[in-house]
Amino acid sequence: MDSSEEVPECPGGRKRDAINADLLHRVTPLEVKLNTNSRNFSNPLSANSLDAPPPVVKQKSKRRHGGQQGHASFETAIAF
Repeated sequence: MDSSEEVPECPGGRKRDAINADLLHRVTPLEVKLNTNSRNFSNPLSANSLDAPPPVVKQKSKRRHGGQQGHASFETAIAF
């Protein structure tokens, strides 16, 4: 088949394409909303679906709080 030959359209092809485009336009925002959870959006944990992965619980660091040992402290004077 040469590229100059026209391919005949099947009946209802344009209508089907319009329906598919409309459905795709409606489904895309729903898929985006479905893929959001408390990890990647500012929702509470209770908004997660039941099959969402559990939240990450961070372990306590072994480092002590405060500055380096032996370093002179720095305090500002209270202004009245």
